[in-house]
Amino acid sequence: MTFTVDQLNRILGFSMSDEQLAAVTADLDIPLLVVAGAGSGKTTVMAARVLWAVGTQQCAPDEIVGLTFTKKAAGELGSRIRQLLEKLFDDYPPVGFDGEPGSPLVSTYHAFAHQFVAEHGLRIGVEPGARLLSETESLQEAYRVVVNTEYPLTGVGLAPVKLAEVVVKLDQQLSEHLATP
Repeated sequence: MTFTVDQLNRILGFSMSDEQLAAVTADLDIPLLVVAGAGSGKTTVMAARVLWAVGTQQCAPDEIVGLTFTKKAAGELGSRIRQLLEKLFDDYPPVGFDGEPGSPLVSTYHAFAHQFVAEHGLRIGVEPGARLLSETESLQEAYRVVVNTEYPLTGVGLAPVKLAEVVVKLDQQLSEHLATP
């Protein structure tokens, strides 16, 4: 049996707009960017895309990773995906399916990166116990380095606290561009 758009809409409980449907059914091998304002249905589209991918047997639920920026969004997305997959497996079990469907991994970017480093960090020379510093911890560490440096910083023209802020901002910009000092 082939999973159809009508079946997708029945599970969702409504018909998606043409734009939403295009995003949901787009080729999984091509990266997809959805840009939309708050409350416009991005979470619904992401959850429906998972439903479509599993329903059309392009992948199993446990082969999916969903990443968001906030814990609240990750919780919402994970909950919605679980509900939709439960309906899918109850109403339209994929052909040949004979067991527990497994679950997608839904997390924040930071939590996913932390888990990844904990499990695989040694392969790239990073200690498994390494963790990201909070913004406050980063500023404190930069301040400690600035005030304890053996080089005179009087010519910089910035107070130590301000210089520490500049160091943290520079570090963030370098990290965003995968550059090192």
